[in-house]
Amino acid sequence: MQLRTLKLITALLGVGFLLLLSGYVFLGIRDKTRDQHTGERSGGICTDIPQFSEYSAPVPDNLEISPLVDFSTDERALTFTTKIQEWFERGVQSGAYYAVAEWGCGTSCQDHAIIDVRTGEITWFGLESSYGIAYKTTSNLLVINPPWNVEGDLGRVASVSTEFYELQSGVPRLICRSVYEEK
Repeated sequence: MQLRTLKLITALLGVGFLLLLSGYVFLGIRDKTRDQHTGERSGGICTDIPQFSEYSAPVPDNLEISPLVDFSTDERALTFTTKIQEWFERGVQSGAYYAVAEWGCGTSCQDHAIIDVRTGEITWFGLESSYGIAYKTTSNLLVINPPWNVEGDLGRVASVSTEFYELQSGVPRLICRSVYEEK
């Protein structure tokens, strides 16, 4: 009798763990106030919406650009060489020195890499969005799921986060986020 009870408890714990894991993986449940790579808690709910002008990054006049992306700096990017090289060849797109590559990763999913155009180094790989990224050549601000892309679609989704990042040496650091929920 005790062995049966023990087996039942073990089975229930296993099922509970699988449900929790599937919620994390498939529904994207995670603590959005923690940096997804360092685990550090940063940013919180935005009290004021960051503006591109607040994160100025003037582009130098005589910027020397690398001809190719250095894929040895992040081997995960090897699967997406064509897309990343195409975006890289467009030149500076954000933060005075960085190209932002984008490719689809499923329905309502875009993945991104940030590349230093001076060296070809991939400084960040795997920045995901559902509604794109907004950026400007002369600003270090990146806006994941910009509000102007999200607001017209709220009837289709239960909740979406707009996240504001500052590029620091090519690495996005969370400033704050805004959550939009269906009313």
